[in-house]
Amino acid sequence: MPLSNRNIVSLFFRLILGFVYLSAGFSKFAPDYIGNVIGPSKLPDDLFPIEVLYLFYTMAFLQILAGTLILSLRYAGAGLLVLLPLTTSIFIFTLVAGFGATPIINVILLGITILEVYKEYVIFSKHGLDQSFISYMLRKNEDQYPKKIVHIIVLLIILNFISLPFQYIHLTILLSAALCLLTVILMQLNGLIILDRLSIIIFMLFSLSVINGIWLKELVPNFFYKVLVLIPIGTIIGLLRLVWYRYIIKKQLS
Repeated sequence: MPLSNRNIVSLFFRLILGFVYLSAGFSKFAPDYIGNVIGPSKLPDDLFPIEVLYLFYTMAFLQILAGTLILSLRYAGAGLLVLLPLTTSIFIFTLVAGFGATPIINVILLGITILEVYKEYVIFSKHGLDQSFISYMLRKNEDQYPKKIVHIIVLLIILNFISLPFQYIHLTILLSAALCLLTVILMQLNGLIILDRLSIIIFMLFSLSVINGIWLKELVPNFFYKVLVLIPIGTIIGLLRLVWYRYIIKKQLS
C-alpha cells in the first residue's frame, strides 16, 4: 500500500525544514563555501553590535542542531521541538532587523513547523500515552529508518561542524555525503511509488546544488536559474502524486 498523501507531504515538509535550517546554519559559519536557501550568510561586523552578532551565531548553531535532528528522521520529534521556538525567534529577528523578503519565507517555514508539531500532538492525544507531550517527542524514535546509516549521517554533520575552523571545500563534501546517504535511506522506505522516488531525487539534486552552489556558479553559466527549474518540476510531480492517490482511494471505495 502506498504512503498516504498526508504521510508523504509530512515527509517532504520535514526534509524541507531540515535542509533549509541545516544549510542556513552552516552557511553562517562558512559563507564562502556553503550555500543556503534563506537568510543572510553573514552580517557586517561594523553595522551590528556585538550582542546581535552573538545572537546571530547562536541561532546558526541551533539551526544546525534542529536541521540535523530533523534530517536524521529517527529523531525528528526532538528536532521539531527545537525548531518551533527557533523559527518563531528567527521570524521576529528578521522582521525587526529588516531583512527584506526573508520574514515572508520564515513565516511560511514557521507555519510548516507548527503544522508538523500539531500533527504529532494529534497522534499523541489519540494514543492517550501516560507521559507528557514533550517526553513523547523527545523519545519518539522512527524505527523504520536504519540506525547505522542515520548515525553515520549525524557523524558526518558533527565532523563538518568540528572542522569549521578549517575553512575549505571539505565542508561541502561532508554535507554532500550526508545528503547522499539520506537519499539511500529515503529510497528504501516502504510505500513509495515512482513519483515519490522522482520527487526525492529532484529534492536531493536541488539540495546538493544549493550546498555546492558557491563554486558551481563559477563553472556553470546562469547556474542558479537552471537550479530553480527543479522547483516547478518537483511541484508538478508532487501534485500528480496527490491526485493519483486520491484517484486510487476513490476507486477503492467505489
